[in-house]
Parts: sequence; structure tokens; C-alpha cells
Amino acid sequence: MTVGVQALVFRAGPHLAALAVEQVTEVMRPLPVEALAGAPPYVRGICVLRGRPAPVVDLGVLLGGGSGDGRAGRFVGVRTGDQPAAVSVDEIVGLRDLPLDLMYDLSSVAGPACASVGAVDGEPLLLLSAGRVVPAAVWDALEETA
Repeated sequence: MTVGVQALVFRAGPHLAALAVEQVTEVMRPLPVEALAGAPPYVRGICVLRGRPAPVVDLGVLLGGGSGDGRAGRFVGVRTGDQPAAVSVDEIVGLRDLPLDLMYDLSSVAGPACASVGAVDGEPLLLLSAGRVVPAAVWDALEETA
């Protein structure tokens, strides 16, 4: 029996990526975003998500290869602990069962957000960790502006 994870698959810049569905709170149209001074280039700013301020991370830029033009097809609300966050993606592909035995752990070499890599229909797929999508420096910057 193959152990897998059900994941929300999407495009972020040139990348096919996914988040486990238990890390996703909702998928929505892009919300208004207010710039956050001093934030890294992949942080578009903050939005109000369910009545709370939340950082918005442009996954295309974070993963490399995104344009950073501020346009997004969708926002995905993610669980990051006690704080809400949103990630900006280009396109939602759909739900997919990903067999974990065909995924390779890259968490130590592929950047802070990427937990593992695999392939879907002959295309590389990055499985992300929602808890690592928003770096600590972003949370620090949010606290400074509060």
C-alpha cells in the first residue's frame, strides 16, 4: 500500500507546487494588499484575512522565477501556527494524491519553504511546508508595524 498525502496543486511562476490540504484553510480571489516596508521581495505585503492582518507571500518569487509583478490568480490561506498567512499563486491546478514514497526530501537544500520534490505527469513538483513559507523575519516585521 502506497502512503500518500492529498495536496492542493498549483502553479507559482514557472513551478508546479503543492501544499498538503490540512495546511490549507481556503482558496480565494486576491485580496487588497498593503505594502510592508522592509519586507523581503517575495512578501507582497499584508492583507486582512478573516478579520486579522496576514502576510502575503508571492510563491513564484519565493521559489525563484516569479515576476514579482503583484498579479495573482488566487490567494491560498495557509496554517502557519497561531497566525494566518496567505500565499499568492498563479493558477490552481486541483487536488491530487501524492505518493510520499516517490517524493525526495529536499528540506535541507531547496530553500526554506520546500519540504520535498517529486513528479506529476512528467513535471517536477515541489511539496511545500506552510509553516516554513513565511520566514521568521516577516513575522518580526509585522510585530514592529503593529
